[in-house]
Amino acid sequence: MQHLSEAHKFQKKVNIILSSYNHGSSLSETLNSVAEQSLADFECVVIDDCSTDNSIDVIDAFNDPRFFFKSTGRNPRCCETWNEIINRFPTDSYFAMAHSDDLWQPHKLQKQEKFLNDNTEYAATFSDVTAISQTGEIFPSGQHSLTEIFRQPNRTRHEWLRHFFLHGNCLCHPSVMVRTELMQKLGGYRYNFTQLTDFDIWVRIAKSGNIFVDQEKLTSFRVRENDGNSSTPTRDNEARHRYETMEILRDFSNNLSKDDLKEIFPDCLGLLDTKDFIPDFSLCMIALTLKTTRPHQFFALSTIHHLFRQPGLADLIWDNFNFSKRELAMLTAKISTI
Repeated sequence: MQHLSEAHKFQKKVNIILSSYNHGSSLSETLNSVAEQSLADFECVVIDDCSTDNSIDVIDAFNDPRFFFKSTGRNPRCCETWNEIINRFPTDSYFAMAHSDDLWQPHKLQKQEKFLNDNTEYAATFSDVTAISQTGEIFPSGQHSLTEIFRQPNRTRHEWLRHFFLHGNCLCHPSVMVRTELMQKLGGYRYNFTQLTDFDIWVRIAKSGNIFVDQEKLTSFRVRENDGNSSTPTRDNEARHRYETMEILRDFSNNLSKDDLKEIFPDCLGLLDTKDFIPDFSLCMIALTLKTTRPHQFFALSTIHHLFRQPGLADLIWDNFNFSKRELAMLTAKISTI
């Protein structure tokens, strides 16, 4: 595979990043599933995050002029490199993400490109997913949690944001195609996330435009043995997931108007129709009203403590919510942070 040069100019309507890390055993199959797409006029950058298996050998042996190789240079540095490449794609193009152990149906790109061409009000399109084993066998419906998690109905933009706030991620990263202009405007992926890098960008996309989920299973997601997936609920992954969920909740009200929040939470209008609009505090109270998960509780508690440190804001909160330091102390005692 040819190395990507700094001088290369991307000019295709559809551009792909294929992220690679230690999936040498399945990488060749993944590369072929991209190469054999019915929409053949694309370019793909394979970004390897310093694999220690035979991935580089597989990449070197793959010969297709539409594919380019780039190394992150050091591990982990994938998000920075993804963003660097996305910023080189044409503004009016579409961006699709592939992972080195997953597969696409042959018409995946063609169907998604047509949808975005025909539906300019949509920012991104995803698909339902087939869960496959490490050896490629299909998990029957209901046999693996991923067969249900990624099976999502279509929702309005505000309904998606409500679902994200209350329930977290339910969209499959390698199933996405998104407008490059929006990815560039949003600043791409954020480096500080490990477990929820994709979920963070889905929330920010939904604040800007509509999301569509194709009900056809256009993507196959490989479930690796011995907890090999980054999304596997190991102790470390679960701890990171809880913390990163808190960080996403902390930013949730950014770029949302009062009308947006009322559309997202129509059952909490009493927390939003106040004399003074204090979105961060309203969102904390909504989290405590609608959810009792630890990330939601910790988000609410830490945010309220932060708000009370801002001059004059404690008085505003009291005037609008009858919530004072006394209530904060009671809440702190109720929610154990240990």
